Amino acid sequence: MVGVMGLQIIDRTITFYILVLPSSGLYVMHELAKIKIPDCLNDLPKLVSDISDVLLVLDVFDRICIPSVDCPQFQRNRPTISSSIFDRLFSTSQNRNRPCILKQHHN
Repeated sequence: MVGVMGLQIIDRTITFYILVLPSSGLYVMHELAKIKIPDCLNDLPKLVSDISDVLLVLDVFDRICIPSVDCPQFQRNRPTISSSIFDRLFSTSQNRNRPCILKQHHN
């Protein structure tokens, strides 16, 4: 595929993404639109005002989410790292003298 469409649905908000591979090994994800689905009939006109975003998503899907004919499939993806190398990236124990970089600090 030239591009892949992705959806993220949280509550009544749908976010549309497109994932493309512009060069070997470089995957780029673009956010196309965020649309909130109305929760009652009175808010239905709001969906009509978002029709331009819906048309954008449909246009991108028609143009980019098509089978690729340019290059063979084996050149469009990158090999992943082995499980043994991935396991060495993380430690099961933590050094108490070293601060945790994953902790969020707020002022």
